[in-house]
Amino acid sequence: MPEAFKDKINGRGVAKLGAALARAERGFDAAAFARAAERGLGRLELKARVQHVATAIARALPREPMQALGVLERAGRALRLDETDRVTMGFVAWPLIDAVPLVGMAHPKRALEVLLALTPLFSAEFAVRPFLREHPKLTLRALGRACGHADPHVRRLVSEGTRPRLPWGGALEAFVRDPTPTLALLERLEDDPSEYVRRSVANHLNDISKDHPDRAVATCRAWMKRPTPARSALVRHALRTLVKAGDARALELLGHAPAAAVEVRGLRVAPSRVAVGDSLEICFEIRSRASTATSLVVDYAVHHVKKAGHTTAKVFKLRRFALEPGETRLVRKQHSLRAVTTRRYYPGRHVIEILVNGSARARATFELSVPSGGKGRR
Repeated sequence: MPEAFKDKINGRGVAKLGAALARAERGFDAAAFARAAERGLGRLELKARVQHVATAIARALPREPMQALGVLERAGRALRLDETDRVTMGFVAWPLIDAVPLVGMAHPKRALEVLLALTPLFSAEFAVRPFLREHPKLTLRALGRACGHADPHVRRLVSEGTRPRLPWGGALEAFVRDPTPTLALLERLEDDPSEYVRRSVANHLNDISKDHPDRAVATCRAWMKRPTPARSALVRHALRTLVKAGDARALELLGHAPAAAVEVRGLRVAPSRVAVGDSLEICFEIRSRASTATSLVVDYAVHHVKKAGHTTAKVFKLRRFALEPGETRLVRKQHSLRAVTTRRYYPGRHVIEILVNGSARARATFELSVPSGGKGRR
């Protein structure tokens, strides 16, 4: 079984951090730090481990904040990264980076300089967010200057760290309400030479689309006035949530007409009666009735029965393709109903709906049973 991410932050990693901190500050008690950092570490999940070790680092540093920040910066230079296992080594560096806001919030200008210096080791996207909450104007100015940094990891910090709804990062409510400040940063990174950075820009814009779909579509439309292959890929990724939701503006911008002249024929869902843990086969044909080639995004929605008897839809990606005039395409898909921790299944009649460019074109039903005594999930 592959090693869990949380297990990359372990006693060996703590020892590497202690050695780097000892090289950075004469008299640093690496043994005492290791005892504090390892106490109870094995019982914690990933984010809690990071916070636990970061807190141990902060407590072991000099009490004067500017001196402590200097130690963190020097420890980052002293930390020897194993290039053959950079992922693991990045996780080792994570607590060092997250110690910066713990000791440097009263000196944000210097603390942000340290974050920018450390972020090539492992992204500071979580550590920068407290500064965006407490010192938004100063932090945005610093990140604006970082848009021109030579290191793509630093440029990516600009777009990733300011995401309104960064997973694991907690929402930045000010930017959820008004994304104008971060959109100004994205404008400077839309054509970044690094795909790694552009992917982050797309994810950020996708966040914005969940609260401000008009702003997201308008931004993408402006960018596509001068399209390039890289811009087109960025925009497709940025609009993915709106495409799944069938947003007509997003679909049209990507060349997928919501009222595409196609028909879905012969939808079959088999078997018609299944239990949790089984799979369904979804099979149908799509035929073009258009006079020109038609670009299609084909998805399907499963309307799951809920405890109170109503249903809610979950959209799943299926295919993207173009149909020539009169062409027919056969589509098959196996859909698993295995138990997962993120969904509880309830018995009853479920609906499968075929979506073509966001528009419902056909539906079929199946009966789902939950094994006796089962919970419908693990």
